[in-house]
Amino acid sequence: MGGLDILVLNHMLPHPIQPFKGDQQDLDLLSNLMDVNFRSYVHLASHALPFLSRSKGRIVVVNSLIGKVNHPFLASYAATKHALDGFFSSLRSQFQYTGQDIGVTSCFLGYIGTESAINGIRASGQSRLENWVKPARPEDAASAIVLAAATGQDEIYFPWLDVRPTLVMYSVWPGLIDWVMRFISLRD
Repeated sequence: MGGLDILVLNHMLPHPIQPFKGDQQDLDLLSNLMDVNFRSYVHLASHALPFLSRSKGRIVVVNSLIGKVNHPFLASYAATKHALDGFFSSLRSQFQYTGQDIGVTSCFLGYIGTESAINGIRASGQSRLENWVKPARPEDAASAIVLAAATGQDEIYFPWLDVRPTLVMYSVWPGLIDWVMRFISLRD
């Protein structure tokens, strides 16, 4: 079709919601998560850069609220999501500084009601989250991502009323958000 206008990076290796013990199994999982949830994003974006440069295109990075705040049972997963934010926010800044006309949209998603998210929370015994936060519909998340890319936004937070206030509170009072994350993560 003659080029590439938008690269959407939205894949991940599932992560069990459990404490990090530092054993070999945890280290192997961390390595695998870094390969799939971080390095593959960088590799795919790197290969797409020449095409995106020609089309003045955009990279869309689907991330998570966990890329900005802590979670007591997702240390390895959080590491990959924080790495995505650091890398792609820096890449956006580089493109702006050097005048390279490639956009980067980072999408920070909260609790989206995908089958894998709901099953993962229930399997971990953390159904308390379902009492506190109603999951957003996946099709609404997809629409928000498409709109953000089409309008050239640098960052979006979806669902806004769950994610954005959490991030604002985290910057002002991180201990409170840490406590909330621990509270909703309590096992049944």
